[in-house]
Amino acid sequence: MTPTVKHRFLLCLLEITVYFAVKLQIFIGSHSAFHILPAIGCMKIDSVKSYHLQQFLNTQAGKSNSQLQKIRGVINQMFLRAELDRVINHTPARKLFLPKGTEKPRRSITEAERAALYKAIEFHKGKVWILFMLRCGLRRGETIPLRWKDIDFETGILTINKAIEYDGDTPKVKSTKAESGIRYVPIPPDFLQLLKERKKIRREDDNHLIIYNRNGRMFSQTQVRRMWISVQRRWDIALRAETSPTW
Repeated sequence: MTPTVKHRFLLCLLEITVYFAVKLQIFIGSHSAFHILPAIGCMKIDSVKSYHLQQFLNTQAGKSNSQLQKIRGVINQMFLRAELDRVINHTPARKLFLPKGTEKPRRSITEAERAALYKAIEFHKGKVWILFMLRCGLRRGETIPLRWKDIDFETGILTINKAIEYDGDTPKVKSTKAESGIRYVPIPPDFLQLLKERKKIRREDDNHLIIYNRNGRMFSQTQVRRMWISVQRRWDIALRAETSPTW
């Protein structure tokens, strides 16, 4: 008997929850099932077509862009798993377009939050990654493909001429969001000195990535999320220590 989407969804859900427990457990429990299952949960999985999924995604217009991406991600994982298990020949979840979403207003971090973040990353593997965003104002996607040749250590200027976007979990290099395509960012002297020492200690040539995983490659989307979750944990602990009353 061909399993229904609900059956496949629950299997995939278990796998994802175990793999990304900290990141996804709240979202999965409170969002995905309520959105996806009522729409296609009673259909046989091999009868679901791309237009069914696209119609469903279109009904989610107006939700936050982050939430839309997560819903699409769960759908992709579900049908990819079904394809790999040969329950279906081809996944209908490829090339699904997100409807228009919304962005939540953002605020600058407070001085207390900034101090706590510095304390949290002092001995964290993501320290340099965070400092590029915090001290130089880089976007996340601009930090991942940085190479030592992008830094002029004489002038302290960082050249930003590329970024990455993720195709599934794989990073793909592209041009930046800036209209000019290239921008030049001054690096604060203390951070520049830290980078000089890092390069000297690691004995890396100018073409080497500055931030990389244990295999010497660009971080995948999953690895970036895991590192950010790890930073957040330490940040929360440091922030509570900063704001807790002393007796």
